Amino acid sequence: MTLRFVALVVAIGAGACSSSTTLPLFADSDVCYQAQYRGVDVERAYMPPVLALRRGQSTGALDSKPAAADTGKFWAMFQNREARWFREDDDSLELRFTNDFTSVIYYLRPQRDRLIGIAVINYDFGEHYPQFVVEATKIDCSLFK
Repeated sequence: MTLRFVALVVAIGAGACSSSTTLPLFADSDVCYQAQYRGVDVERAYMPPVLALRRGQSTGALDSKPAAADTGKFWAMFQNREARWFREDDDSLELRFTNDFTSVIYYLRPQRDRLIGIAVINYDFGEHYPQFVVEATKIDCSLFK
């Protein structure tokens, strides 16, 4: 874990805690989000703009839509049955996408009608682990189709 990553987690965690709310229960229905990313890495263009957390109480399936700019099909390798969301506690959520070699993990906290946090790409080689600030706004899941 790099110092840059720790500082980003602390900064985002402090901001989110100041006006955080508890996460909605996902047990009865799917919940979808439109995600926006901030960061300097090229990989940001490949991150999914829409996330769908499928029904479940503390964990559940996770779907996503690839970005239009992802013409090389980077994100397609993460659209599989292993994608899951996990409720860490009442005010934190982890989204995990993997292809068994590379993973993308989101660390999110609720803030009003949004989820705020970071996403980290963990490549299976090298020491470059791109990180992005994520802000995801709740949307109607019919827009996911």
